[in-house]
Amino acid sequence: MKFDRQGKIEACPAPARRRVTRLVVLLALSIVSFVPTQPVQSEVRISGNADALTLEVQDATLEQVLAALRLSFQFNYRSAKALGTATDGRFNGPLPRVVTRILEGHDYVMHRSSSGLQVDVFDSSPPAQAAPTRAVSAKPSAKECQYKDGDRIIPVEC
Repeated sequence: MKFDRQGKIEACPAPARRRVTRLVVLLALSIVSFVPTQPVQSEVRISGNADALTLEVQDATLEQVLAALRLSFQFNYRSAKALGTATDGRFNGPLPRVVTRILEGHDYVMHRSSSGLQVDVFDSSPPAQAAPTRAVSAKPSAKECQYKDGDRIIPVEC
């Protein structure tokens, strides 16, 4: 930068202006690159009681959802592995129905006891979508459901 006799700044020559411009741009980029980004936060909202539950889930793992239910109701769960599958959505209904919808695709057993609802989860990831293994008949059939009790499989009405 140059000053004339009256103290005013004289125009910079072109190469000096380009260096100053580059410096300003690099400084701005370095400031922007160090601004921390806000991570997506998971959220689990529970309202109502065990008979009329509303559960709102945003980007939370099954582990987080089940832990929130454990804190809110007489509910307990066990799993050999971490339930890291992310889930989103709004679930309404009685606690057993909501838990059934949340764990859709997982192998589990649900039963009531004097201490409340108990769920044992056997796998940690839903199975891949597979083609049906039985032939499709022309007339509709009742949905087949099973209750797993240890090694026993008991057919139940859905």
